Amino acid sequence: MRASPAIYDLIVHPRLFTKWFGERILRPFFDLSKKKTLEFGCGTGVNSFLFDPKYYLGVDIDEQRIGYARKLYPNHRFEVVGQELSGIDEDSYDVILISGVLHHLTDPQIQGYWKRFLGILKPDGVLIIFEPYLVPKSGVSNWIDHELL
Repeated sequence: MRASPAIYDLIVHPRLFTKWFGERILRPFFDLSKKKTLEFGCGTGVNSFLFDPKYYLGVDIDEQRIGYARKLYPNHRFEVVGQELSGIDEDSYDVILISGVLHHLTDPQIQGYWKRFLGILKPDGVLIIFEPYLVPKSGVSNWIDHELL
């Protein structure tokens, strides 16, 4: 079973928490203004509010979530991409944001993406990564992560 984008958004990215996290954790530590930003695994676009739409591109492999993001945030740009991240120029982004994506990938996939991220980032670019901590034997968090999402 896979949750619809709306249910996923409600459970995983409650608006109040996401806004608090963005305003209190990200913005004080990173200058995000006028920074060309790629959000890898943007899902429903919940973090896009942090960025000026002119400088933001959210990418995901999930067509449903990208469609939902486009409806919620029509001024931001969202694209469905393949695993190769083709069509994204080298040395073209100031920031790459990855929030809660890498734990869904295998080590070889992460290694492949890592090389691609380093190519996409400008020489003085910043890679921002946030990942949840899932306890290996925690039934609830692992069930939600693996079965519902």
